[in-house]
Amino acid sequence: MGNRTPAPAPGVYEGIPFEDYLRWHAVSQSQLKELARSPAHLRAKLSEPDTDTDALRIGRALHAAVLEPAEFDSPARFGVIPDGTDRRTKAGKELWETIARSGATPIKQDEYDRVVAMREALNAHTAAGTLLRTDGRAELSLVWTDPATGVLCKARHDRHAAAIGGGVVLDVKTTTDASPREFERTVFTFGYHRQGAFYLRGARALSLAVEHYAILAVEKVAPFAVAVYRLNEGAIDAGDAEVGALLGRYKRCAAADAWPGYPEGVLDLALPDWAWGVSDRLTKELEAEGAS
Repeated sequence: MGNRTPAPAPGVYEGIPFEDYLRWHAVSQSQLKELARSPAHLRAKLSEPDTDTDALRIGRALHAAVLEPAEFDSPARFGVIPDGTDRRTKAGKELWETIARSGATPIKQDEYDRVVAMREALNAHTAAGTLLRTDGRAELSLVWTDPATGVLCKARHDRHAAAIGGGVVLDVKTTTDASPREFERTVFTFGYHRQGAFYLRGARALSLAVEHYAILAVEKVAPFAVAVYRLNEGAIDAGDAEVGALLGRYKRCAAADAWPGYPEGVLDLALPDWAWGVSDRLTKELEAEGAS
């Protein structure tokens, strides 16, 4: 499946380029996210050639700016495209390709400015700034064997700070809304509870000091508001149960080389719990409207 290379022996690795980590043949949390949708979706994802997107480029730039500022400021890592450059023109296309061929990641000036603003907001935030300034190690690549299934796993920690609360894995996330009410929904929608549990599993399997998983959430547009969330024990437990079940599914699919999609039969579909309240309020509003 895809352009992958053998993963190294189980351990904690520093200084591994992200592109090399991506090619390691081991199960990651992003693969489990696809597998949760269906095995067929995972197989399709792994079979596709790697493609770069604006979102991925900006995400890499933000991680470098926050976690490896010297790397972010190096033109060998990120090449800034001046304002007014049109990539559709010959000159614009040549500039973009020249930067890419040098091994650097092209980034537009407005994207660069936005990344810098997000970094400043994170550093200025009381909790986020403290967590980022505390001694720790950034961009750790982990490889371990899941003891229950024997599946080889990998994870990439944004930052690991052993000195905080018995050890914490920090994850930098961009979002459209970092407020508690909306980000709670985001955590479940994107499976961050599962990601946190997976990261903690890997850290513990490799004897890294770890007790907590925390997200540094920063909004992608001004005022670049920041919030820090520690996923509580209940959220991590729920994520861990999902991880265990998904690793079991992966083992079965890999053993049989069978990657099915959705169930073949007809399924009953109910409203989710949260929708009942919305439906009830709408009904009452319409009834009141009719009575007036």
